[in-house]
Parts: sequence; C-alpha cells; structure tokens
Amino acid sequence: MAVYAYPDVGRAGLGNMLFAWARAEVFADRYKVPILAPRWVQPKIGPLLRREKDLRYYTGLFDNARGGYIRGLRRAVILNRAQVVDQEDASAFMGGTQAAAGTHVVKFSGWKGWFEELLLHRDLIARRLEAILSDATQRRLHLSGDRPEIAVHIRRGDKVPIAFGQALSGDAAETLPDQWYLNTIRAVRSAMGGQVSVRIFSDAKAGQIEEILREPGVTRSPDNPSIVDILLLSRARVLIGTGGSSFSGWASFLGAMPTVWYPGSGMPLIEGRPELSVEADLEGNLDARGIAGIRAAGR
Repeated sequence: MAVYAYPDVGRAGLGNMLFAWARAEVFADRYKVPILAPRWVQPKIGPLLRREKDLRYYTGLFDNARGGYIRGLRRAVILNRAQVVDQEDASAFMGGTQAAAGTHVVKFSGWKGWFEELLLHRDLIARRLEAILSDATQRRLHLSGDRPEIAVHIRRGDKVPIAFGQALSGDAAETLPDQWYLNTIRAVRSAMGGQVSVRIFSDAKAGQIEEILREPGVTRSPDNPSIVDILLLSRARVLIGTGGSSFSGWASFLGAMPTVWYPGSGMPLIEGRPELSVEADLEGNLDARGIAGIRAAGR
C-alpha cells in the first residue's frame, strides 16, 4: 500500500491556501508519507475585475522541488489512479492501514477550523514554509530591511471600512476604520515607551489610507509578493492585525509576537501564551492586560 498527502490549496487568497498546505505537512510529518506538490498558481478572475493591487496569482513564490514534493507526470499519474481519502477520515484511515490495499491520496482542502489543528506544530510549519521559498522570494526578503518595531496589516482591497466605534458584524465584506488603526498605533507606541517606528502593510490603493500614513514615524512597506509581506509582518516586535484576516493570522502565528486585534476578533495563536493575543477596544484603547503583554514582549 502507498499513501500520499495532497494539499489541494484551491483558488482562495494565499492566507487561506496555506491552511490546506499546513495540514498536509503536519500529516506527512506524523505518518512519514510523501507529499504531492500543491498547485500554487491558479487563474483567478475576481481580483482582476475588481482591479485589486494583489491579483493573487502567486507565481514564483515557492519552489516545489525544494519541498521534496512529488511533481510533474508522476504526480498526475498518482492523482489519476489513487483512491482519495478525505481529510476528515485521515486519522481513522491511517489507523487501519494494514487492511488497505493499493494507492491512496489523503486530500487536504479548505480553511475550516483555521489554526485549530496547527497550534502545536508551529515550529514544523515555519521550518517547512521557509524550506519551500523560491530563490526570488528569498532575495526579496533579504532586501526588505530591518525588523519592524510595530507592523500594521491594513486590509482594504474589496473590503469596506465599518464606521468608527462600530462592532464587527461578521460580514466578510467589512474591514476596520482608519481611526481605529491610528488610535491603536498611538496606544501601542505608548505601551512600548516612545515613538517607535511603524511599518504599514496594505493592499490599499493610493489615497485610501493617507491619514494613517501622515502619522509621524509611520511608513508604508513597498509592494511585495504576498508571502514576503506575511513573513515581514511575522518579524515585527508587535503586530496590529486586521480582524478576521487569515493574512494577519499567519503573520501572528509564525511570529509568535504580541498581536493587537479588533474587539471580538482576537486569535490566541501561540500555544501556552494567550496573553500575546490582545484586543483593543472599539476606539483603539488598550487595557492594563494588553499594555502589560506588549511591554513584556519588548524586554
């Protein structure tokens, strides 16, 4: 019997694609099975029609050969001939492998559960992600400057900011107001003891976040491929994320730094360190617990 893991990463944004990939990596490591190469590059028409800055094609970000993945014709033959086991049945299937015959592919897809199954495997996932970066991606990372003191991920794209002081409703089309980011930047700076530098990472178009960029000591990161931005965000001492964004979530998970979230969107992503997930209030203020968590990270 032969068993393979297959991350069917789909056509979503990179943050969501990474969930299927990471679950396949964890499964392959646990059971010592090979992985069929994911298809990172897939056509998407939506971002093009909406004229988004990030078209989400993800060309040249990863090198599947470096990952040791099965590629090309062999991959195609295995996918064509193998019996498919759904990710939900993976553990039960592997527990009864002696009775199974033939070739099987355990397929991982979707982003259901987000980081729930990944929290205990952060080191493995971070190591494997670094291993599959292409030469071009590694060069971009090398040339991208020093570690940010405070990094801020501001999601715009096809999203509409809610009114300042309004709670999130759970609508996927909404994002956070500029004034919340401004107030939170000021609160985090105060907790860190001064006018530390702030770097903004955003898919906002020209003119959309000018008020934030006018704040003293705030600069915008140059346009980079998505995985480069996630990894640069993950290097910050403190991260201010966009609630409900898997892009922010991956940066926080990989970086294991204090991360400030909008009320109701906090994600405790570091096993055993719930204090690193901080929620500001609706106006961007931090309570004593949040201030203490941020100050502890700076020591």
